[in-house]
Amino acid sequence: MTQERQETREEEVARVRSYLASQAMRRTSQQLVDVLREAQQQFLAEAATISDADFRTIPEEGAWSAADVLAHMCAIAAFDERSICGVIERGEQPGNVADQLEHVPASATRAQMLADMEAHRERLMAVVLHTS
Repeated sequence: MTQERQETREEEVARVRSYLASQAMRRTSQQLVDVLREAQQQFLAEAATISDADFRTIPEEGAWSAADVLAHMCAIAAFDERSICGVIERGEQPGNVADQLEHVPASATRAQMLADMEAHRERLMAVVLHTS
């Protein structure tokens, strides 16, 4: 029986970046935006299936609640907007992503997190489309 070597975090990031770069080179700006919009819609549809009662429930020790996942998606949307727009508009090298579980503050609402994520995605897509 062969054991596969566990990919390090750095290797995983490099692999994902390479994949994303190859996809970006094969697609137009409009196609990239269309894919992002579709992924966003799929995420929103899944998020809508989670009841308010379950939204902040942590399923097991060390796991993420749906609220934590949504907060993480908001943080990634903000990071994507800063990083990708920085590359496009100013040629800046993106920074590193904090890859850790941070529980969402009790004051953060689902509606506000969804609105924030949508705003970040819309600004990003506007910049991407403007460059084409």
